[in-house]
Amino acid sequence: MRKLTVICILITQVLLLQAQKRVSIYELGDSITDFDTNFKNLFANWTFDNITNANSYELLNYSCIDTISDSTNFNYYRNYFSGIEPIFSSTSRRSHTNTNGEKVSEFYIKPGFIHNEIFDQRGLPPSIRELFTEEFKLKAQDILTRNFNIDTTSLYRYCYEENTIDTMITLGRHFNVYGIEKRSVILNTVSPDSISENYVDVIIKKEKSFDELTSAEKRSLLLEQLLTERTSKQLMFNREIKIGDKVFVIDFKYNDKPYRNYVICNAENKKVILDYFFSGIMLESKNN
Repeated sequence: MRKLTVICILITQVLLLQAQKRVSIYELGDSITDFDTNFKNLFANWTFDNITNANSYELLNYSCIDTISDSTNFNYYRNYFSGIEPIFSSTSRRSHTNTNGEKVSEFYIKPGFIHNEIFDQRGLPPSIRELFTEEFKLKAQDILTRNFNIDTTSLYRYCYEENTIDTMITLGRHFNVYGIEKRSVILNTVSPDSISENYVDVIIKKEKSFDELTSAEKRSLLLEQLLTERTSKQLMFNREIKIGDKVFVIDFKYNDKPYRNYVICNAENKKVILDYFFSGIMLESKNN
């Protein structure tokens, strides 16, 4: 009887996990059989039940605006999606108990632009705000807006690997069990420019604190980090995007302010493969 009870509990847990599976807001609903299904699912799922501040938005329309047809077109979108223009979403979740004793979950989404601090330093700590000189901001904007072709650019690569061996102790009822745990950390950094010792020590190895640097060194490190991040996005674009993929745009308003969000769909399976605003929104699926 006890064994049967345990089996029933396990089955129940599996069913609950299946019921709580999270899927992209583009894929919750009808199966993706054509490009339009992604956006029909998105518009249908944009409700108060899923997004607490959904009423602050007005999803207007979507349309296919381009096909990535050649290397020039490919490089154009690679620069766009690794630059400063795409819209990003910031999300927050919170839970509370209402007056009826019921647990209520809230999910909020706000639009914004990556590295907006380059243009607006309000809210930053004084120690960080003082780094944003006019010269620094111009250099940062240049890194994020210049066009370059990563396929024809010489790249510097730095690979860091750290291996650790720890002794694990498992507490038993009558004796302790000792074991060995091996862990490996591998980090790769790629940049069109040389990779500085400060970048290695502060960002990769974390052997030095950012606060130990002079103001000039901090500015230099921040600019270097912007360049390596943009390079990583371009390499990711190379892995994910292919000639023939489709480019869509979604027009929407947030608190009456207009936004345009660009989306790339895979030409073969029709699914969204690149989108910085909507694709990261995961909703609970009740389907097994």
